Amino acid sequence: YVRKHIANVKYEDLVITTSLLPPKALRDWISATLDEDFLRKSGALHETDFDRKLRRLHQFEEAILTEIAFPPCDSSSKATAPLLLTLSPGYSARSKGNGALDPSFPTPKQWARSNFRLRIAGLEAACAKVSKVDGVTFTQGIVLSETEPNYFTRGPGPLEVSNLRITVSDANADPFWAWHQEFVVNGNHGPEFERSGSLAFLEPDVVKKFVQVNFNGVGFIRCTPEIGSAHA
Repeated sequence: YVRKHIANVKYEDLVITTSLLPPKALRDWISATLDEDFLRKSGALHETDFDRKLRRLHQFEEAILTEIAFPPCDSSSKATAPLLLTLSPGYSARSKGNGALDPSFPTPKQWARSNFRLRIAGLEAACAKVSKVDGVTFTQGIVLSETEPNYFTRGPGPLEVSNLRITVSDANADPFWAWHQEFVVNGNHGPEFERSGSLAFLEPDVVKKFVQVNFNGVGFIRCTPEIGSAHA
């Protein structure tokens, strides 16, 4: 039999569900990550009872924000959707709470999936007809470096973003088919042919923004009609 032994300690990721307008400290951490400014944060999750008395404390240290998942948009839906954040802690510990009353916080504003505005340079009018945008996820890689025998430090890897996938009716798809023809079929896909754009998550008045995600170097990959559907 193979003798079993304990390997290096690894702490599970923490997944946080929050509003698209989170507290300022959290917004600053998100902005720094998207600007490729690598930060580590320490903090704690408070577990309370129904009377908001602190029962347990889940502390974490040297956490890295490894995933920022913006929710999908759908012009036909009135459902709300949160922002999902994944934290990778360097250390985590659980302790008993002291029973103190945990402070309450105001209920954050909720975002409706139908309140969005997509823009791609040169396709502004066509983007106004887009009915759905899949969720956009930014992933921060982690690189382990052995600084001493059996001692590893964690550093930033590449920051990656998921593909931007949209749905538009066939009646309004011609500008996108034209871009596909030029960029993919005709082979004009160098950096000078890539476009910029943005995806704004709007408040109920559909004017002010919860947050806006900006894109650069947007190119075309695939254009697929949905057979038997009014959408492509």
